[in-house]
Amino acid sequence: MCIVAVSAREVYMKTKRIQSFLFAIIFVFESIVAGMIPVGAQEVSENAVSEADTGSEVALSETVSGNDGALYWEIDTDGHLTISGNGDYVKRNSSSTTGWLYHAEEIKTATVNVTGMKDASYMFLNCKNMESVDLSGFDTSSVTSMEYMFGNCCALTAISLNGCNTSSVTNMSCMFSGCFRLASVEMNEIDTSSVANMSMMFFGCRDLTDLNLNKLNTRNVTNMMGMFFGCSGLTSLDISGFDMTNVSAGGTETMFYSCDNLATIEAPEKGPSADMILPATSEDYVWKYQPTGEIVTVVTDAGIYTREIKSEETPELPGTSDGNEPVTDNSDTSVKEEPKAKVEIKSVTNSDGSVTTTKKITEPSGEVTLEIVSTSKDRKVETVVNMKIDASGRLQDASIEVIHVIKSTKLTVNLNELKALADQITLCNTECVYPVGSRSYVSENVDSLGDIYEKEQETVGVAQKKANVSIKVTAKSPSGQKKYSVAIKKTDLTKKKLVVYASDKKGNAVMVNNKKNKATVNKKNDLTLKITKKGDYQVQNTKDAKKTDKKIMKTVKPKKSNVTVKKGKSSSVKLSSKCNKANISKITYASNNSNVKVSKKGKITAKGSGSAKITATVTMKNGKKKKIKVNVKVA
Repeated sequence: MCIVAVSAREVYMKTKRIQSFLFAIIFVFESIVAGMIPVGAQEVSENAVSEADTGSEVALSETVSGNDGALYWEIDTDGHLTISGNGDYVKRNSSSTTGWLYHAEEIKTATVNVTGMKDASYMFLNCKNMESVDLSGFDTSSVTSMEYMFGNCCALTAISLNGCNTSSVTNMSCMFSGCFRLASVEMNEIDTSSVANMSMMFFGCRDLTDLNLNKLNTRNVTNMMGMFFGCSGLTSLDISGFDMTNVSAGGTETMFYSCDNLATIEAPEKGPSADMILPATSEDYVWKYQPTGEIVTVVTDAGIYTREIKSEETPELPGTSDGNEPVTDNSDTSVKEEPKAKVEIKSVTNSDGSVTTTKKITEPSGEVTLEIVSTSKDRKVETVVNMKIDASGRLQDASIEVIHVIKSTKLTVNLNELKALADQITLCNTECVYPVGSRSYVSENVDSLGDIYEKEQETVGVAQKKANVSIKVTAKSPSGQKKYSVAIKKTDLTKKKLVVYASDKKGNAVMVNNKKNKATVNKKNDLTLKITKKGDYQVQNTKDAKKTDKKIMKTVKPKKSNVTVKKGKSSSVKLSSKCNKANISKITYASNNSNVKVSKKGKITAKGSGSAKITATVTMKNGKKKKIKVNVKVA
């Protein structure tokens, strides 16, 4: 690792700041001209990227479809785009609009069922209202370019590429450029061994607070210019696994431009020295190298760089207008510092070899936050307890997360142990209330979690509000990747029968295939989970599950029960907008009149006069079925 002398570095960084700023202006200007940056992001300021113009939502009055190159596409009235076929669409660039992109603003969700595609660049360009895209049916093994693939998809909040074969991709430039609200990207398991260009890959992704890219193969990347430009939500970044040996001269310019909150970078060992890739030093802080073993506990061979706040210098006294001795200003210009939170951290090794670390943050207001992390000796199980206590000593909220490192999709956790821990927290809420000014929650010698909840004085006679204790079990792979997480209600910790549901963005239960995704509880109250797909899940007892299923099944109904179709024309069977299609496994259709045909996709074609009854059999993800009927009249 090359460490540049401070004086030389200061000169270098001043030059770099000027170059970076000029490059930023040029890039943003060119992007505006090309139509790649929305109006809301055209001002280059200290934050570099501002609020995205998500556009006004436009709804289609009827399903639209067409062919684009070798592909067939269809957008229904709910804004769901389906792309299918074998081959490529018409070649696009930043200024061309073809196929489904004529209706870019009407697209809200998308499903790709495509094989044989070679160029996926600009695929969803300017789909400003698209909130999610399903790539599970997309064979990307032949794709060589993903340039601007999701350019300006500023309503997209989460995406996973981990199931995609990207071994042939050479260009990922600006792949997520303009995805201002993108908060979750899963791509740490994809093959990037052929990628040469990652410039501006996450340009303007300001809502990203966590990004795991450390396992990406960057051996052949030559250009990382502006890769994290405008990622102002990042506070730390681990790129110690990057191999930047082949990055060209200037290939790291503006790599972290406008990453205003980035405070820690785990630097790569191979390639340009960290001095060449770090964001510019500002007037408020400098970058400080921390070698292995100093301050931090987990570092790479290359080490970690952190921001060190500069101390304020004594201001010079003002001089007189006639050039004589300076005039002393006796006025009090001192700035009173705002009171800061007190942070206490204690770590102990328990008799069983596990390690418990307690972090206590006391705000000036008296509010206390506790984070207790207990890690097993083999580091395969970690229990995290978070508690919030108000200034009067009352527990407001608490959460428990048990994290297991597993190699398969199967995870087992004892519900009795979880219940005991939840009861311990509840006990603290009702019996361990400390009056203001009493001894702190964290005892002088913390030996176990029990010490923190130890009752040291009589219960204060104050009516207590029961704190909400949320419980979550998380499965992670040995590499640290999240496999899935499951939420459990405290009241269900003693139930013997539990049903698995997925959780949507709003926390609503979504049916899953119960044959593949299981929750079983044995006589010892061991809960065994088997989840086949990544995501957030929840378990419910059978009584609650019946209510949930009933509520979901009520939404499965046609948008219109009576449809009129002109002879020779067509329409389609549409489900109510309240129906979440994620609950549905498949739908089959049948007509009782040969003059009124209905396709496998629910398209109704009137070939002759008369009327017909269309029956749609809806199979839910949990195997349950419901039949809905639509009356068709041919005009």
